[in-house]
Amino acid sequence: CISIEQLKHVPMVIIKEGGRLRSLINSTFLRYRIEPEILFETSNVLTAYQLACDGYGVTIIPDTMHHFLNRSCGVFSFNEADFQYDLVVSNVKAGFLSAASNAFIDVLFEVFAPDDHTI
Repeated sequence: CISIEQLKHVPMVIIKEGGRLRSLINSTFLRYRIEPEILFETSNVLTAYQLACDGYGVTIIPDTMHHFLNRSCGVFSFNEADFQYDLVVSNVKAGFLSAASNAFIDVLFEVFAPDDHTI
């Protein structure tokens, strides 16, 4: 595990403003009074990950994303509770779900909650 302070003077490749991940990053750096050294911003988490793996800087991605990628590069975890959030999938109870949507929900349960069948 690493701490946020260890990223104080490290070039970063991060997600552009507007999403939950960037909000978490911003609020955490703000709380620690650290101004991140942003080298590059992208709207795609995969692009940020690939640039970091290629040595252009470090990035912060969801842990689950790294497990789905075959690329090997240095990965460290945070002990920060702020970087943990719930994944929620919802729909209108009487609404229609396509076969693809149902398959996607099944995969989510298999990966994230194999013992939870609340739907």
